[in-house]
Amino acid sequence: MQKEIKYEEYCERVKKLQIEMERLDLDAFFCYGTEGVYRNLVYLTNYWPAFEVGGVLVGKKGLPLILNATESLEYAETNAFGKAQVRQCIAFDHSESPVINPGVKLRTVKELLDEVTGGKEVKRLGLGDYATIPHPLYQELKEGCSDGVELVNCDMVMEKLRMEKSEAEISMIENACLVTERAFDRALKQLSPVMTQYEMQGIFTGELFKEGGEGPGFAMANFSGKMTRCSIGRNKHMYAGKNQLVTVGFGCHFGGYCGSYSRPFIFGTMPDQLKKEIDFMISVHQKITDEWLKPGVTTGEVTKLYNEYFHKNGYGDPPGAPCHGIGIMEDEEPIFQKTTVDVLKPGMTIAVDNYFRGPDYGFRLEDVAVITDTGARFFTYGNWRHIEL
Repeated sequence: MQKEIKYEEYCERVKKLQIEMERLDLDAFFCYGTEGVYRNLVYLTNYWPAFEVGGVLVGKKGLPLILNATESLEYAETNAFGKAQVRQCIAFDHSESPVINPGVKLRTVKELLDEVTGGKEVKRLGLGDYATIPHPLYQELKEGCSDGVELVNCDMVMEKLRMEKSEAEISMIENACLVTERAFDRALKQLSPVMTQYEMQGIFTGELFKEGGEGPGFAMANFSGKMTRCSIGRNKHMYAGKNQLVTVGFGCHFGGYCGSYSRPFIFGTMPDQLKKEIDFMISVHQKITDEWLKPGVTTGEVTKLYNEYFHKNGYGDPPGAPCHGIGIMEDEEPIFQKTTVDVLKPGMTIAVDNYFRGPDYGFRLEDVAVITDTGARFFTYGNWRHIEL
């Protein structure tokens, strides 16, 4: 089983970006990343900052430069392109007076721009993380370029590249989902109503690692009772409780990619009304993949059908969107809203993320699917049932 993206694919990604740079007449391209927002860095270089921040700088030709601060040199050198492409930049250090380790050379933004351009003027600089670049760093980038430089918002360029998944990427996401489903099955046998949400989180997380995952892909939710009405959030020191609904939503990283899986269950017997609602949501799940997710269909059209189905069955407006993209992070493009017009294409990976909210509880049913040449295929199918423990 392949457990990581190969070097050749990272090279291909950089070349695709350089083709876009030529089309947009960009002299260089910069992406910024943190421990929490990292998808472009991981996509281009397999570098995910820890504690510190990082970046990637791409010229019109050649390999990218991976930028980091003073403490994480050895870790940064594990990127897809190796030690030779790492540069430590003073703009990325997390203190005003950095402690420079022996042998560490801190470069300025201007020096790095000169390196990727061969000393040529930077008149147009593409920014792949325009919305999240801190203002001081934005200013340093601007000052490191030519007078009158245009800093171009290129978020959509990176979004387009990441949406078009390769076979290797699809394999990583599928494995992440399968690991998560196996972890869910193993964890269920160990749970009890006297456990807190945090205790249950520990068991689910431990099973992710045992099954080969690289850790949780996002903040895990295993809410109970009225707290299940929170569509997203963080766990608390609350007991699961007997005859209370519990809803679990989690996923792991595998090969740098994210899986996602959500199911409701109860310690006791489910009321008939809850069973009816779960059955409805299972039917929604099936309709989305069997009928609505197809190449050529827009995300807005899928959302419209989803809303109409809720109304047709007497449940009014759904409390959330029917789906979202998934890849390196759990919530990526394409976006599903009434007004969006992203066209579904074969190879896109979609989290079918369906949330139901009643007056006293809520629950989520979520599996990831891949768009095929003719429709869509789920990676996970298990536990489409009334889970009573």
